[in-house]
Amino acid sequence: MGGFTWHRKRIANTSMPPIIYTQPSQEDLKRFYEFLVKKDKSVALRAIRTIRAAIKEIKKMPEAYRPVEELQHHRELVIEFGASGYVARYRYEKGGKIYIVRIKHQLEE
Repeated sequence: MGGFTWHRKRIANTSMPPIIYTQPSQEDLKRFYEFLVKKDKSVALRAIRTIRAAIKEIKKMPEAYRPVEELQHHRELVIEFGASGYVARYRYEKGGKIYIVRIKHQLEE
């Protein structure tokens, strides 16, 4: 049989800004994982995957999430998980990069 091969070219979408996790936000993820893994490793992994997947969606419409009134260019993404969830605070200026500043559990102050 004559073979036909599809070749896919990866096309970079230059309209989507990159996401950069700051050191404090990386430490937040580590803290969540370390807390949850003591109770249930599968829940810990699912929580981190859920948070990262939700944050990845910011790229599509970075200005769509709720603004932080006291901080210019800062917004918050509410991430549902379990009985409460998480809040990812990020900084974005139109046309720039997305910086994940902090990630908090919704019950944290």
